[in-house]
Amino acid sequence: MILFPVIPEIDPCTVGNGGCSQVCRSNGDAVRCECREGYTLLEDGTSCEKIDPCSVENGGCDQICRVVEDVVSCECREGYALKSDGRTCKKVDPCSIGNGGCEQICLSSDVSVVCGCREGYTLQKDRTTCKKVDPCSVLNGGCEHVCTWIHDSAQCSCHPGYALVKDLKSCRDVDECEENVPCDHICRNTPGSYECACKSGYELGADKATCYSEYQPSLCA
Repeated sequence: MILFPVIPEIDPCTVGNGGCSQVCRSNGDAVRCECREGYTLLEDGTSCEKIDPCSVENGGCDQICRVVEDVVSCECREGYALKSDGRTCKKVDPCSIGNGGCEQICLSSDVSVVCGCREGYTLQKDRTTCKKVDPCSVLNGGCEHVCTWIHDSAQCSCHPGYALVKDLKSCRDVDECEENVPCDHICRNTPGSYECACKSGYELGADKATCYSEYQPSLCA
């Protein structure tokens, strides 16, 4: 009897990894290629390609998925902020960021920001900045006679012959005849002023205050 040496069966995966780019599985002479986690087998049955993690359920991100150095990084669209879980997004109140671009008052809705101004200010054409309103331009600042804008507020005053009353807005006529007026004889109060008159037998002089006798005796030589 002649004995022949038994040649052990060679695992095809031990030769060039069975032609597989990553994992080789053998079953007798048959070879099946597989890929590591995160890769997918191509149509040639041997090559593997990296799977874009954002292509599978958006990488678990609520809105925007990006891959940075093989790691998924979630981001949010404008107007949203990433929550502490690093995946979901929440709506951001635009007024909480730079007051929404408004100089004074910011009012936000789901779609836009509306700027407003505090009392005494008016919104400018740019719809964001505010300008101080001249208080005298609105109902004369509440003054009966004269309104003056001083130190960002309205201050009232009166025309000559009138005095400001306790409310600091209204004016009353001053009775000049109760004061030291230059009338010789009679003083008559008028709205905002006064006029002088003379007793019978006298006439008012050119200064409208002095009274002269109508009878002027002639001087004899």
